[in-house]
Amino acid sequence: MKHNSWIYDVLEEKKEKELRVFENEHFMLNKDWKFNDGDDIKTLYCLAIPRQRDLKSIRDLTASNLPMLKSILDESYPAIEKMFGVPKEKLKAYFHYQPTYYHLHIHFVHVEQQGLINARENIGLEDVIFNIEMASDYY
Repeated sequence: MKHNSWIYDVLEEKKEKELRVFENEHFMLNKDWKFNDGDDIKTLYCLAIPRQRDLKSIRDLTASNLPMLKSILDESYPAIEKMFGVPKEKLKAYFHYQPTYYHLHIHFVHVEQQGLINARENIGLEDVIFNIEMASDYY
């Protein structure tokens, strides 16, 4: 998909390597290029990008994706705190639905960005995990 070519370049480490916060076999966590960590930390904005390319939105998620989702949940918060000094309690992790582009991604933002968080329909990462644990085909 041509629209997603930039995200594939990120996953293949052709672009935005300098923005990397964390990575493992499941996903990459990058700070958004618009966030300058030398400025106001309340503008913190990171994206977790799963390596699995056939996930376009939360509607593609099933119980088989729980290890990846839990890895994003368990690894991203500590990585953000280590790099930027922002604890989990000051962060919100969510999906847009409908997404802005069709490769699954999770937004991590400072809680004081309420305008940005409420700008679109969003669903919390922990809520998605809970829903899939209750019913593997929830979405």
